[in-house]
Amino acid sequence: MPWFSITLLIVNMIDDSFGNDIELYTGMIGILDDCLGVCVDSTSEGFREIESQVQLLIETGEPLRDSQPRKALELFEKAWKLAIDNELSEAMHILIPHLGRLYFTQGQDKQKMLDMNLHALKLAEDEQDDDLLAKSALALSWVYSQTQRYTENIEVIQKGLNAVHRIGDRSLEGSLLNNLAVCYSTTGNLDQSLSIYFQLMKLGEEIGDPSIIQHAYLNVQKVYMALHDLKKTEEYGLKALEMAEESGDSGAVAGVKINLCVVYRHYDRMHEALEMINESIAILETIPERITGLTSALLNRGIILMSLNRHSESEVDLSRTIDLAKKIDHKEWLLRGYDELGKLKLEMGHEDQAEELFNRSLEIACEIGQPEFYIVANSSLYELYKRRKDFKAACEVHEKILKYETMNFSERLASSLADMEVRYEMEKKVQEAEFYRCRSEDLEKMNYELQSAYDKLKLSQDAVRDLERKSSIMAMAVTANHELNQPLMIIHGNLELLRGRLNPNDAVKARYYQRIETALHRIESILQKYRSQGEMHLTEYTDTTMMFEFEDFDQQDV
Repeated sequence: MPWFSITLLIVNMIDDSFGNDIELYTGMIGILDDCLGVCVDSTSEGFREIESQVQLLIETGEPLRDSQPRKALELFEKAWKLAIDNELSEAMHILIPHLGRLYFTQGQDKQKMLDMNLHALKLAEDEQDDDLLAKSALALSWVYSQTQRYTENIEVIQKGLNAVHRIGDRSLEGSLLNNLAVCYSTTGNLDQSLSIYFQLMKLGEEIGDPSIIQHAYLNVQKVYMALHDLKKTEEYGLKALEMAEESGDSGAVAGVKINLCVVYRHYDRMHEALEMINESIAILETIPERITGLTSALLNRGIILMSLNRHSESEVDLSRTIDLAKKIDHKEWLLRGYDELGKLKLEMGHEDQAEELFNRSLEIACEIGQPEFYIVANSSLYELYKRRKDFKAACEVHEKILKYETMNFSERLASSLADMEVRYEMEKKVQEAEFYRCRSEDLEKMNYELQSAYDKLKLSQDAVRDLERKSSIMAMAVTANHELNQPLMIIHGNLELLRGRLNPNDAVKARYYQRIETALHRIESILQKYRSQGEMHLTEYTDTTMMFEFEDFDQQDV
């Protein structure tokens, strides 16, 4: 019986039978503690064992990814199942780039690759883990780029960039920006693409990562190639080569030289292309783990040598390409190797050998199951039948080509329509957002104007109240001066008469006289302040009564 079930049984026994027996209860609690400890330890150990298995599968598969991709794929898929079953999110995100690349290069189901990445992205969002979210967005972006879903690609990249900005991972930001630039260049927005690549170069300088700058150089080179600017294309390719050589990474140097070879081939500079690819192959021959790069380089050199009519050398390279592609089980390069070698045999006049090679490439196209590969294989057969003047067979093959081109066009059209629908929805949302933004700005402006009007009204009301107060004070001052001045004059006059009758030696009466005179002067001073309209303010006299108070009011006793 599992430990968890035993634990539940003990809990029920305690509850049903021993609730009133303290000694037995205490004993059972001890047993329960022991069982729970064993249960937790057992679960933890099992979980750690699964984590170790997944880690071992990943570590075993990584070095095989390029040299034995089929074997690596088997190991990674086993690790993926364990990670999914046990919700090992970190392991899933380590596996996704490996699986995604292998699914693509091995001609696997693209929908499977997409579903896997969407699952990982949702997991990261549910866990609110910005680091995993950014990495998931990067992996999914690569899938969208391979499946030509550019609008969705831009959306997911932006989601990744938002996550990256929250965690401040500049290196990951560079990878996402690179994908965004590739997306723009692929959709023809070359100016926007160049702008992002130059932004990438600046980012690489800021964080001191030359690999980012080097990669940006290579991609800028591709953009300038699309713009038919040979000078800039070569300039940035050579800059990338210089950085790769400075880094001392021979594999990176070989990769850049392959890129330059493609550039020179594009501009029909075959001798320079051959020089670059020779140097690249010489490097790759010394790096056993770069068998995938070597296969690609040999295929390129075989094609170049064929164009230079160096048939025997071309045959050696193309035959070797086929051998290496078989070794690493790379379907696409195996197909292209058979196809290019068939073209060489056809050019040399060996039609039967060419047909055999074209049929092999067609078999692989059937295995891959993608229209573009059917078109490649059947196009070569079409040229063969035309040369033989077997027009019936040529027509049959041509009909197949048209069928596959229609399928390919339909797929691309469906993808374009879906992309346009998403783009329309995005544009609609942008327009709605702009409308509400403008409306919000208008409301803010109206609120500001209303607030300003209210402030002005309040100032006016304060001014009116101040004027009314001053008018009241003025009326009071006029009344006080009119009503009090005459009695005050009488009091002053009589006080002077009284002074003349006082005995100068009578100190008590003199003090009373002085106090009366001081009070009269104070009354006159207050009346003067009312007349002059000096600064005053209301203050509390009693709980229910207010009074005016002058700033320089004399508080001495009367």
